[in-house]
Amino acid sequence: MSYSGIVHKVNLYEGNPARYVWQVGLDTIDLNAYIGKTLHIKYSGHIVCLACAAVTNKSYNQGFCYECFSKLARNDQCVMNPHLCHYHLGTCREPSWGLTHCMNKHLVYLAWTSNLKVGITKVINQPTRWLDQGAIAAVPVCYTQTRYHAGLVEEFLKAHYADRTNWRGMLKPQVIDVDRLATEQRMACNRIKEHSFSEEVVSGLRFLEVNVRRFEYPLPEFFPALKSINLDKTNTFSSKLLGMKGQYLYLEDGVFNVRRHTGYAVDLAFV
Repeated sequence: MSYSGIVHKVNLYEGNPARYVWQVGLDTIDLNAYIGKTLHIKYSGHIVCLACAAVTNKSYNQGFCYECFSKLARNDQCVMNPHLCHYHLGTCREPSWGLTHCMNKHLVYLAWTSNLKVGITKVINQPTRWLDQGAIAAVPVCYTQTRYHAGLVEEFLKAHYADRTNWRGMLKPQVIDVDRLATEQRMACNRIKEHSFSEEVVSGLRFLEVNVRRFEYPLPEFFPALKSINLDKTNTFSSKLLGMKGQYLYLEDGVFNVRRHTGYAVDLAFV
């Protein structure tokens, strides 16, 4: 089958293993059905901005042109560092966007990706957030009333847990100790309770019982060398699809980060 159009990130659905649905242009591709087939990709050299559809030759923040990267609230520093949210100061780049995306209930969680890490997500984004990260297990810690409050809790817990995933480590075979994750969840709850957060934050906290969730992926039988395939350096490649984890495709000749190439205009085929 052949497809042509703009690359979007893969949509992941929980299952045993997770189901991968990749949108390219107007088509949706059931990637699980193509494991074992050879993927051919040819990059046109053009990138289409996800926000304004302008054509650019360089992607900023995974699929935006420079103007949208500079102006849109979704590309502000507080997206990656929510404890730096400045909505309450009246300086949000897009107040209506901030109200919709940030001023609502968020979840603080622990997950095992390449290591034990802390993170936050909108309540409605679970379990998608964990599948996107390639987590093999995750456990919710607490709810907060806003993204900013979740960011303050996350920033505090960063003294005890990592907040980043090493992509190479995540793509290697992982083994999780469920009992350890449960123990860490209880410890995280106790640490939050003992910390002197503002009354506004504390009044909106809702602590959760231990509920460790585990995730399965369509992993390869034999793991390839973790060489990153980058369309900016190699605009055409062909390689057998071996499996998937997170937003990465395991290929016979390396790994391909789909999300990194969001907005790239490509022609692709499976044979």
